[in-house]
Amino acid sequence: MRILKLIDKFLNFIVIVFFIIVIAFSGYALYDVGEVYNDARLSEDILKYKPENYVDEEVDKFNLTDLQNNVNEDICGWIRIDGTNIDYPVLFPHTSFEYLDKDYKKNYSPGRKFIYRLEK
Repeated sequence: MRILKLIDKFLNFIVIVFFIIVIAFSGYALYDVGEVYNDARLSEDILKYKPENYVDEEVDKFNLTDLQNNVNEDICGWIRIDGTNIDYPVLFPHTSFEYLDKDYKKNYSPGRKFIYRLEK
């Protein structure tokens, strides 16, 4: 009888520890998703170069040279897909792996931390 009580207490302890670990991991996962979401937003320094409309006269006003000189020389254009959240600068890197874990400012980007680099 005493052994059963000890086993019951031990199992209760294991279940409680398991749920505490699940709650802690869930909290971290929510924090991480929030960081990735915040990192995906474009800052004001690049939004001022974003073309507003994609009609001929607006595209002519889009100054790619200013964008390259003031933000990043690797930017080669802007992509926007209507009906989606895709509205970002397009980069042309010097190497295939340059922007796997970096943003358009060449800073580390947590949103890309799960992309594995292919090593030679």
